Amino acid sequence: MKRLVTQRWLFLLVVVVVLGALSPGLQTSLQPDHSLGVWFLDDDPNLRAYEEFQEGFGNDEVVVVRAVPPTEVFERENLEVLIHLSSRLEAIEGVEAVHSLMSMMSAFENPEPVENGPALDVEDIPATSEELEEWAEAARGNPLIAGRFLDEDEEGYVLVVEMESSKAFDDMRPAILEELEEVLASELADWETQRGGVGVIYQALNDLTERDFGVFLGLGYLVMFLLLFWVFRSFRMVAAALFVIAGGTVVSFGVMGWLGVQVNMITVLLPTLIAVLGIADAMHFPVAYRRVRLADEEADDQEVLARALRQAAIPCLMTTLTTMAGFLALTASSLAGVRQLGIYAAIGVGAAFLISLPVMAVALYGRSAEEVRQLPKVEAFLAAIRRWVSQRPKVVALVMAVVVAASAFGATKVSVDTFTLGFLPADHDVVTDDETLESALGPYIPLEWIYEPVDKEVESPQMLRRMAAFAERAEGHENTGRAIHMEQIYRFTAQELFGEAGDGEALDEELAEDLKEFFDELGGDGQSLAMAMGFASADGEVGRISVPVRMMSASKLAQTIDDLEEMAAEEFGDEAEVRPTGYLPLYATVVRHIVDAQIRSLAIAVVIILFLMTLWLRSVRLALISLIPNLFPVLVMLGVMGYAGMHVDAVTAVVAAIVIGVAIDDTVHFLHAWRRAEAEGVDWDGCLERAMSEVGPAISITTLVLVGGFSVLLLADLVTVVYFGLLTVVAAAAALVGEFFVLPLLLRLGRAEGTKEKQGR
Repeated sequence: MKRLVTQRWLFLLVVVVVLGALSPGLQTSLQPDHSLGVWFLDDDPNLRAYEEFQEGFGNDEVVVVRAVPPTEVFERENLEVLIHLSSRLEAIEGVEAVHSLMSMMSAFENPEPVENGPALDVEDIPATSEELEEWAEAARGNPLIAGRFLDEDEEGYVLVVEMESSKAFDDMRPAILEELEEVLASELADWETQRGGVGVIYQALNDLTERDFGVFLGLGYLVMFLLLFWVFRSFRMVAAALFVIAGGTVVSFGVMGWLGVQVNMITVLLPTLIAVLGIADAMHFPVAYRRVRLADEEADDQEVLARALRQAAIPCLMTTLTTMAGFLALTASSLAGVRQLGIYAAIGVGAAFLISLPVMAVALYGRSAEEVRQLPKVEAFLAAIRRWVSQRPKVVALVMAVVVAASAFGATKVSVDTFTLGFLPADHDVVTDDETLESALGPYIPLEWIYEPVDKEVESPQMLRRMAAFAERAEGHENTGRAIHMEQIYRFTAQELFGEAGDGEALDEELAEDLKEFFDELGGDGQSLAMAMGFASADGEVGRISVPVRMMSASKLAQTIDDLEEMAAEEFGDEAEVRPTGYLPLYATVVRHIVDAQIRSLAIAVVIILFLMTLWLRSVRLALISLIPNLFPVLVMLGVMGYAGMHVDAVTAVVAAIVIGVAIDDTVHFLHAWRRAEAEGVDWDGCLERAMSEVGPAISITTLVLVGGFSVLLLADLVTVVYFGLLTVVAAAAALVGEFFVLPLLLRLGRAEGTKEKQGR
């Protein structure tokens, strides 16, 4: 440490150079990542299946727009607006097609396939009022239009904006949706509009993520500054601490950028995490310096600083390693974003520790003991705790037992789930639009199914009848709407063309064959109507059925998919393989990933930390004892979640591993002081007093900073981030209780057991 003290400015210069070299990476890392890669690894079989579906059937992401005119929907003026609106929406780069009342009516009136669909023109609107009324009746009677492209009450139009299939689509989505909003605003200024869809929800989450990132970074640092100034009453120490956490953040995001990784709605938490965790160890350096300076006021400045840095650095190194272990345990998760959070949080925390050494050496050099502020209120608080633990151990043990029992009961009420729409505030326009759309249309989010017949004939009469039977059963589910499939299209078209097999009638085999031949000839080049409309693959071997569902939580969606799979198996039997595909099944698998993340990351974190503590303490018994107060805050946190009705979701799933990493910091410092006192032959009461006086202030201040820093997350708009902040604040407070109440009692019990063993021998 003496070399670090004597060459402190040189070491600090090296830090500045490294930060400067990494800073260009911030330009890449601070661009939000909108892709599915946030949730799924590249080799995830579900993701690969989704990509294969897009290659065969195109992009299943659509934007559903409901447009309510100020007058009747079948007025010519409103139909003209609808045509013009459709044309402008189709002109947006990244939009494949726009389906509406006008495009559907045009398709049935002109069945011959036209590239990119039928061209719409105001001339398609009937000229006379009588013709218009007849045309309107035809639209009302078309089961493929009524309730789909006209809402149930005929108050508004429904447009389905189909997106292009492109590997760059995730990057294109923000611009597409922004232009879509501009078109709607300019074309429908005096109309009521709503828009919905998976992409709309996803983009709203990304927009809030980007905004919350700036809020957290700015407000989080402001809170840190205020708390640190209250503690130190020194701009010099505040600047040093802020430099440490800012440096750790730059390293984390700089490395992300150089590796081509962008921030997402999970890694947006990194700045706050690094800030509160990086500063936690930094608190111990000035406390150690004041203690060493008071013990030998005549000592040389360099010697005092080197001794203080050495005393603080040893436990701080251990806490850094254990905290990093807690974060790195998250790499066991099958969620890509959680893995990234674990990796780059570990890098940031490790960097913050290394940066703190030269920074604290510069900040503390030559300072007197009086310049490092004493905190009488904190010391009085610690003295009161010490008296309670020492004089009323049974009462304290009883209270802790009640807290553990109550928390364990609450933890049994916790369920695993995630609801993307529920991440947004209840008054967000995307949420209110979704509620209005479901009220007007029923379930509208497409859940895609594909089937592969054994005989490869997707349009055979037998397959058409089976898909109709499956669709009818699927529509009876409480979470689904009216399905769209080729049998339905063929049946209604047969009625229009031949006056046979209308809605509700069976499509007999002979008529089905005649109809198929008719469209085969019409399409040319072997293209059937089903292929032209995207309900059969280009080779005619795979068919598609679209069953709309409500926007619901992942667990409810997974159950709905299971129910529908059972129906499909019964209706298709061994004649075809039927499976769900598209985006929604991916969303449903998130629950499984969350469970894996929670169990694996927590188990790995416990094992790694236990191993490190055993090496450091050289005692399995003490390592096991040290683990209990670190699991205590996790249990309390789960208890709070259970009583509050919170779910373990994609973000809160990482809290347990993080909390262990935070809590172990306090344990290491406490046990370091305790063991030094034990080595000097001090009894239990003396060890408690020594540990409380030496590291108690730093632990208390650290908890204050943790609570203050994570409280900033409560200001977020994303509900799941608010929960993350709340739970971490609860866990940080519980960690303090674990260190000051649970750990001393366990050490007392352990000492008593050890004494009995010695007496027995």
